[in-house]
Amino acid sequence: MNNNNFPLNSSSVFEFAQMMFANAEQENRQMEEEQENQQMQEEDAEILQIQNDDDEILRYLDYQQTCIAEVGINMIATLILHASIAMPLINQDIFYEIYISSPLFIAQSWERHSYWTSFHPSLSDEEEGRSSFKAHYRITLETFNNLIRKLSSCEEYMGSQLHGGFPLFIQVATVLWRFANSTFGFRVMEMTLGIKDGSYNNFTNRFVDAMKHVGEQVITWPVNDHERALEIANGFRGRGTAEEPRLSGVIGAIDGKLVVIHKPASRGNLYVDRKNRSSMSLLAVCDHRTKFMMVKTGDSGRVHDARAFRESNLYSNIINIPDQICPADTYIIADSAFPLLPRVITPFSGSDNPGLKRFNKILSRTRIKIEHAFGSLTMRWRTLWIQLYMLDIPRIAKTIYACCVLHNMCIDGGDIEDLHDAVINEFNSFVNLDPRVPNETVHNVELVNGIDEPDEPAEPGHDVREIPNREDLVYTRLMNGFEAEGVVARQRLLEAVVPRDLWDQQDQHTDGRGERRRGRGRRDRGRGERGRGRGRARRATRR
Repeated sequence: MNNNNFPLNSSSVFEFAQMMFANAEQENRQMEEEQENQQMQEEDAEILQIQNDDDEILRYLDYQQTCIAEVGINMIATLILHASIAMPLINQDIFYEIYISSPLFIAQSWERHSYWTSFHPSLSDEEEGRSSFKAHYRITLETFNNLIRKLSSCEEYMGSQLHGGFPLFIQVATVLWRFANSTFGFRVMEMTLGIKDGSYNNFTNRFVDAMKHVGEQVITWPVNDHERALEIANGFRGRGTAEEPRLSGVIGAIDGKLVVIHKPASRGNLYVDRKNRSSMSLLAVCDHRTKFMMVKTGDSGRVHDARAFRESNLYSNIINIPDQICPADTYIIADSAFPLLPRVITPFSGSDNPGLKRFNKILSRTRIKIEHAFGSLTMRWRTLWIQLYMLDIPRIAKTIYACCVLHNMCIDGGDIEDLHDAVINEFNSFVNLDPRVPNETVHNVELVNGIDEPDEPAEPGHDVREIPNREDLVYTRLMNGFEAEGVVARQRLLEAVVPRDLWDQQDQHTDGRGERRRGRGRRDRGRGERGRGRGRARRATRR
C-alpha cells in the first residue's frame, strides 16, 4: 500500500483532535444535564413527601385538638391521672410513657422545637398563668437575670462558653426547671425542652458547683456586725404584739430538717433515719426574714441535730469567740433538741409551771421563722419536697446547698413565697427526739459559709477557751459550765418577758416526781441491803 494516498500533516491532526474534544465535551454536558434532571426529580419527590408528611401531621394535630375540644381537657387529665395511679409499675417510668403518649402532650409537643427561640423569651413577670416566668422556673425574671450575672464570672461555665456550648441562660434555666418541677426525669426534659440526658446531667453538675461561689456572697453571718445584728434582733421582736410578744436580742433561729433521698447503693443503711427513710440532714440558721445565715448539710439523716450542731463551725465559734459571732449581746434560739449554751437558748422541759410554759410559747413563736424558711424552701424547689432522686452523696449535698442559695437570692429580690397554713404546720415544731446515730461516722460533704473564724484577732482581754478532747473529763466539766451559764442567761430572759408571779410558783408536779424518785431510790437501796444479807447467809452455809 502506498502511504502517499493518505497524506498526514499537522493541520489535519489538530482538526481531528479538536473534533474529538468537542464530541467528548458534548457527551459530558449531556450526562451532567441528565444527572441534574434526575437529582431535581428526586428533590421534587422528597419535597412532595415532606409536604405530604407535614399535611398528615397537621391533620393529626387537628384531629387531636378536635378530640380535646369534644372530650374536654378536665376529662383527659382525669383519665391520665387515673391511669398513672392504677399502674403497678409507676415507679419504673410507666408514668413517663403515659405522659408523653397522652393526646394533651402530643397536641403541644411540637412547641419544644421552638421553646428556646419563641416561648422562653416571651415569658415575663407582668404576665400571669402559663406566660408567667415564675410559673415555669419558680423565680422572677429579675432574679433570674441577677443569677445569670453572678454565674457568668464562675469558672465552671468558662469552658462551655469558650467552646461554643449551650448559652448560659439555657443551662441555668434547665436546672431551675428541674429543681422546680419535682422528679421529672431526662425523658420528659428531652420531650419538653429538647435537652439530651448527657447535657441534662452536665448542666446540673456545673450549676451546683458554681453555686458554691455564689453562696459565699449570699449566705453570710454578721461577724462583728453590730448594726446588722441589731436589725435582725429588732426584726424578730417587731413581729410581736402585746398579747403575743416575741423575745428580744435574737440574732437567729436554728433547726434541722431531713431531706428524703434515694437510698445510696454504697453503705445505704447509714442514711436510714428514725422514720425508716433514707435522708440527709440539713442544719440551718435563719434571720427574721427567713433568710439563711448558715447552712450545714451532708450528714446522714440518722445524725441527731445536737450532734450535727456540735460538729459545725458555728458551735466552735460560739464557744471560742461568742462576742464576735453574737455581737450586741444577741443569742440564737433553738428547740429542746439542741444543747443549752450562754448564746443558744432552748425552752424549759419537764415542768407544768405556767410561767415556764408561757416562756416556751413565746420562744416557739419567735423560733417559728426557721420552720417558715424550711417550708418556703421546699414549696419553691419541689425536688426537696418528696424525694431528691440522685445517687451521688456529694452531689445531693451540693444540690441542697444550691437550693438554699437560691432561696436567699429570691428573698433579696423581694420574691417571697406565699405559704399556706398546711405547709407551715407540716414544718412546725420539727424536733428529732431519737438520738440514734450510725456506728461509723460519715461526713461526705460539709458546706458552711460565713461563720468561719474571722481574720480579726480576739478582743483584748477576751478569754479564748480551747475545746479539749471529748473523751476527757475536762470536756465534761467545761460543757457543764457552759450549760450552767446558759441556765443563768435563760433565767434572765424569763424574768424579762414573764411576770414574776407566774414563774416563781412552786412546781408541784416536779416536786411530786422528785419525791417519787427519792422513794424509788430508798426501795432500791433496801433491796440491795436484803440481797447482800442473803449473799452473806449463803456463804456462811457453805463454810
